[in-house]
Amino acid sequence: MGMMVPEHEILLLGIRNLALTCGEQRLIDNRAKAMYKEFGLRTLAISIVNSRHLAGEKKIVFGQHLTAICLPSRVIGLPMAILRLCCLAQRSLAANTPNAIIVSGSFLLTLVPILRRMVPGIVILWDVHGVAEELIEGSGFSIKSLIARRMVYRFQKHIEKALGPTVDGCIVVSRKMAQYVSRETGLSNSIVLPCGVDFDEWPLFLQYDTIRKTVRQELELGDGPVFVYSGSMAPWQCFAESVRLFRAYQAIDSSSKLVVLTRDTQVAQRIISEERLAPASVVIKTVRSHDVPRYLIAADVGLLLRKPNVTNLVAAPNKFGEYMAAGLLIITGRELGDYSDLLADGNLGIVLDSKQISQPTTAVLELIRECLQEEDPSKRQLRRKLAEEQLDWRRLVSSMNVRSQNVKTP
Repeated sequence: MGMMVPEHEILLLGIRNLALTCGEQRLIDNRAKAMYKEFGLRTLAISIVNSRHLAGEKKIVFGQHLTAICLPSRVIGLPMAILRLCCLAQRSLAANTPNAIIVSGSFLLTLVPILRRMVPGIVILWDVHGVAEELIEGSGFSIKSLIARRMVYRFQKHIEKALGPTVDGCIVVSRKMAQYVSRETGLSNSIVLPCGVDFDEWPLFLQYDTIRKTVRQELELGDGPVFVYSGSMAPWQCFAESVRLFRAYQAIDSSSKLVVLTRDTQVAQRIISEERLAPASVVIKTVRSHDVPRYLIAADVGLLLRKPNVTNLVAAPNKFGEYMAAGLLIITGRELGDYSDLLADGNLGIVLDSKQISQPTTAVLELIRECLQEEDPSKRQLRRKLAEEQLDWRRLVSSMNVRSQNVKTP
């Protein structure tokens, strides 16, 4: 593919799914948008995408803030895809010298020595979305798959330990992830940028009551408590456990409903059937990202269950900020990055341990009912205000300055 290099101040090189609406795409898009609004910085992303989601190389213009060149690849073809990405990066750097380069994905740390030679003195940041442990945590892997995953895990850990310290700093989504990176690689210069909220795309709180009534009428949700799950059907996101918790609660409050916002509607329907939840109690929808706020605002409870493992301990899911912005009572696990402490300290949600997630007790169900009875507009507004103060994208990126060829850390 011939590539006209658009003018940009940030060059992002990644192994990230920018071709499909998902958490990775939204994180990079929203962060780039906030950097454009705050500093006038434009981002060019060149990213490798799983070929299941993309047939051929594709240029995607998200707006003035972000242009992406997506390169499809299967896992077995990853080395050749990285070589192609490197060639495109070289062409881009020859035409336009950015203020900083962001490498997003541990395997692209192998390009850092090359990039140093291409542009001496350039600021290079490592964008750490997740941890290598994602490869081996969980269950249901075949022996062959587990062996392959462990081999990739060890290789990734070696790359991170050897090349992580060669960058100028890293971008992480939580303080706990910053501690993890420092402990595992020795790199201590971190910029904490959790998955934030673009409040320019959200209605004013004064409009919430009208939106809530309209959407509830549209979905025929009635006047009872509405639980919402927003996300994929990946096992680590605990959708089955979320359905189980809702089903248990519905046994003590038959007026409650569950709204599921996901692209994986068939998988969601299968899991709901397996968990023997009455179809009349559930609404499953696929909605565009800019419509998500409306459906969240119509709910009362945001389900964000997670089990204790390294992946979740350092995480900062997009949906937490969105649930907070919608003013929802959030139910989550005790080991969800920095967020479990935030909810517990502020008495703004319900934090469960792993046993309570797997087997909701009567005490847990009564606690949920008590919290719902105590809910009022002032609590919803308090959560929205907290999200604006701590998770607004423009405020978050103010801790990061790549305009003057250096990195400012909190």
